[in-house]
Amino acid sequence: NKQYFFVIVRAVILPENPNNYDVVWMETFKKHAQEQDAKVLYAGVGLANPQGDELPIFLNKEYLIEYNGLQVIETHLN
Repeated sequence: NKQYFFVIVRAVILPENPNNYDVVWMETFKKHAQEQDAKVLYAGVGLANPQGDELPIFLNKEYLIEYNGLQVIETHLN
């Protein structure tokens, strides 16, 4: 008995809410997961410059991260 998981990670720039996702976009993954008897997990990650949300994020520099864990997306709904 193997259980398959589709793990979707989406990074956004704060103050956008990383836990929100496009419901229509997610339906594609839910449909495919149902066909594969898989579960869908969503991880939203928010990133920001520690000096202020309006400033850009730079590679190899400090940044803020907001991560609230994995959300289980129900595939049998809709």
